[in-house]
Amino acid sequence: MAKFEFSKKTTTLEICNKTYTIEDDKKLDKKLFDFGVRVQEKTSDIDLNSNDYDYYVKVSKSLCDEFYELLDSILGENTSKDIFKGRMYDIEDCISLSNYIREELETQRAKRINKYSTTRIQRDQIKQNFKKRR
Repeated sequence: MAKFEFSKKTTTLEICNKTYTIEDDKKLDKKLFDFGVRVQEKTSDIDLNSNDYDYYVKVSKSLCDEFYELLDSILGENTSKDIFKGRMYDIEDCISLSNYIREELETQRAKRINKYSTTRIQRDQIKQNFKKRR
């Protein structure tokens, strides 16, 4: 008898020579959405005309802390400390890592979805026919 089980949807990330595997599910989507809302709220309050360096540092630290909290919630407690150990608060580093995570999630989700596309049968048949010709 054939057996069906739902597969785990995971995404693997390699960050600073460490590999992290995360469950790619609705809980992750909720965490990412909530993070986006919090950052949007914080950035809407930023005074873009400020020439105060201390203000800039405060804003950068606040946004980095939000990102560190996200990392800890999706990759494991204190992950942000391991990743950013010895580094100063740098919003550009946070944005760069955030983009990497987003791109990896999109890429790995697309690969999983592609397995179930309507042209899958056609692709499989083409592969089989190509193998038969060899």
